[in-house]
Amino acid sequence: MEAPHPTDPDRADVFWIVGGRVVDWGPRPPEDRRGELEARTEAALRDAPAPGSLGGWLPAEELVEARIIGAWLAGHEEARVTELRALASAA
Repeated sequence: MEAPHPTDPDRADVFWIVGGRVVDWGPRPPEDRRGELEARTEAALRDAPAPGSLGGWLPAEELVEARIIGAWLAGHEEARVTELRALASAA
């Protein structure tokens, strides 16, 4: 997910949500470091649960993050969300 900065259109934060968990986040890298997004996405997907094996449990310390992200997404249609599939090599 990419969350735009509220006042600076050149800035944004990116979040990787896998299996309902925030597994990585940080400022969107500049154009000359876009390969970093691919590497971080591959790392996030490498640790993704197998399809069909998701459960309904999050550790208590992760509930707040999940709720914040879910509430923020519900109120910000401008956020760019990209649904990803597991890597072919991991499937």
